[in-house]
Amino acid sequence: APSRRPAPEPLRPLTGADGPPPGSLTLPLSEHRQLWLALHLEHPRTLDAIAALCHRYTPLVSPEPPDALLLEVRGSLRLFGGARVLIERLQADLHKRAIAARLALAPTPNAALWLARGQTSSGASSDRCITVRPESLNRHLASVPVVCLRWPEEQTRLLDDLAIRTVGELMRLPREGLARRLGRQWLLELDRAL
Repeated sequence: APSRRPAPEPLRPLTGADGPPPGSLTLPLSEHRQLWLALHLEHPRTLDAIAALCHRYTPLVSPEPPDALLLEVRGSLRLFGGARVLIERLQADLHKRAIAARLALAPTPNAALWLARGQTSSGASSDRCITVRPESLNRHLASVPVVCLRWPEEQTRLLDDLAIRTVGELMRLPREGLARRLGRQWLLELDRAL
């Protein structure tokens, strides 16, 4: 009789501020199915022109009007010799064209975009890139101001009335109450970032 291998343990979602639950599997950033690089432009120009430049690094470029681009770079890492080289080359191309952008690399598009925007509000230098591994994603997102999510004014005003200023404070709210007050779609957007 053929031997049966045990079924693989399913991946569990990240929990808590410090990452995955004990015993769960986390992969190095370069081994995740998708890897997103966000560019938040300090002085937005035509996104199409900057997107064309970004197509040198990946065919998957998504404009996020009015001032950002999202690049799915997982498939490009081997071609460029890793994330650091890809980012350094992109930063050099941007610098040559006097394009100031804050960069963030993360396993989800929302996280990358919010982290790149969050650098702008923290006054970070435009020549660095935040790289977030899945196991530290919650911790990094916790300090991002909720204004970086760019949610509609109604939701932003409600969060302000509740004195919720950061994504970390938002993540600590009870899920059902959050869905009831803000709307389920915003809870889903928060979940997609994680």
